Amino acid sequence: MVEILHKHNPAARLLVLVFCAFIALGAALAWPGTTLADDELPQPACTPAEGGTATLTIDDGKYVYTATPKPGYSFTHWTYTADSTEGRTDVNPVSLDALSWSNVTASFQKAESHTITKEAVNGKLEVPTEGQTGSTVKVKVTPDKGYELEKLTYKPEGGTETDITKAKSLTMPAQDVTIKATFKAAADPTASPAVSPTASPAPTETPATSPTPTDTPTPPVSPTDTPTPVVSPTDTPTPSPTPTATPAPATYTLVFDANGGRGRMDKLTAEAGSTIELTANRFTRTGHSFAGWNTAKDGKGTAYSDKASLELDSDMTLYAQWEKNTPARSGAAPRTGDTFPITAVALLLAAGIAFIGAGIARSRNRKG
Repeated sequence: MVEILHKHNPAARLLVLVFCAFIALGAALAWPGTTLADDELPQPACTPAEGGTATLTIDDGKYVYTATPKPGYSFTHWTYTADSTEGRTDVNPVSLDALSWSNVTASFQKAESHTITKEAVNGKLEVPTEGQTGSTVKVKVTPDKGYELEKLTYKPEGGTETDITKAKSLTMPAQDVTIKATFKAAADPTASPAVSPTASPAPTETPATSPTPTDTPTPPVSPTDTPTPVVSPTDTPTPSPTPTATPAPATYTLVFDANGGRGRMDKLTAEAGSTIELTANRFTRTGHSFAGWNTAKDGKGTAYSDKASLELDSDMTLYAQWEKNTPARSGAAPRTGDTFPITAVALLLAAGIAFIGAGIARSRNRKG
């Protein structure tokens, strides 16, 4: 066919080249699995710029946006444009099946700080005067001489008191807190219990013998003195001190909250300071995908992934975080990674062949 075009209509060669270019473009768009490398992806912006960093990467075929706040800041939400519509989500990190977002920006805000008040008698506490929400606050306890720590607790404003005697640390809530230490007199390990002395028996006295009267006077008899026996004191054994029972470690409870979803999950219990593994999520929510756990209902607390391990140092509630499913796009121009419709390629091929055939026919008619 190319030889015929070369002999009869040189201008048709140009049409063939254009047609081949269309075919190549369709094949490139229709080829499955076409994706961009990480260093070719458009990276999202941050506001404010000093609040943190934001990245876009490919993980197991999905496009993943990740925002990382800097110290003193916390992540709030993403804003983006999808199909010419402005969107927003609080999920972080968030993954997409296709690169369908543009103008993506991660928003941060300065972390809130709350006041820390301390109460201690017969000892002292060393803690900062304020703490940022979600940060870990460590408490240093120093008893006065002759005293020892009995109990250490903290109480959020308007909340309940929590025992942190063993952990000596807490996760700063979104309220002012009061940390209280109770001390007791320390036992003296060198002191021995008092022993009551045993009384010695009183000596027995023998009364003097009176003379018996007779006709013949009998010389008086001298009374015989009975010697007083010497009584040795009885040695009383020193009783051994009663051992003090070691108090049982505190036990804390972790509760799972569906946070708008449905289902049931059993709570977990563990000793203070021990590490536990979270139960795999069993909650569901229509139109949403599970995105992890958070200590705050709105997702602004400490985040944990599904089946993560954590140290339990107080009672805790974890709220399920949900990502709204993105509806399938329609009518949008194909992006890199999309599949070009096979029907369109077939139509292009048919149109090109018809166009070339018509050109050849006209050329032959002119020759005839």
